[in-house]
Amino acid sequence: MKRGDGIGFSEGWTVAMAATLEAALRGLPRIHVKPAPALAKLAKEHAGCTVLKTRIEDLELANRAWGGVWACASLLHLRKDDLPSALRKICRWLVKDGIFYTCFKDGDGERTDDTGRHFTNLTLEEAGRIVKEAGFELHDLWKTDSIIPGRVQVWNNVLATRNAYPAVPGTHQE
Repeated sequence: MKRGDGIGFSEGWTVAMAATLEAALRGLPRIHVKPAPALAKLAKEHAGCTVLKTRIEDLELANRAWGGVWACASLLHLRKDDLPSALRKICRWLVKDGIFYTCFKDGDGERTDDTGRHFTNLTLEEAGRIVKEAGFELHDLWKTDSIIPGRVQVWNNVLATRNAYPAVPGTHQE
């Protein structure tokens, strides 16, 4: 993989935005990951790149091969107890200085909506702490309001990089 290659995890509404960003960012992202077949189809139609129909928990990619990971409104669907291992996995995938972005709905706790989707809400401080503990260097933490008209939602955003290589299980670095 080239230094600029990236992986995108995002909700369906951000697929079109990711396609726009792809042109602006000289090819980022190269792979989208979608667990739901309908979202995978939408991503394939609009993003024009490889789409993997899987969950992050089941995804295995080469270590130190990716320049960036965009995880917009996606990791919040993991159980809070599963976030640290998912974040460590993402950190392993990134090259040195690889960029990582994620966001969570503002709040504290876990819930399941009427359709059965799980949500883990985090405070800004907690989102930053969990990302940092996974091996990332934090660059920015900020709050934003939802960009969807009529929706009132505060999002906690995290921008980080991988600057050091933590031990990778199964290698000489353990």
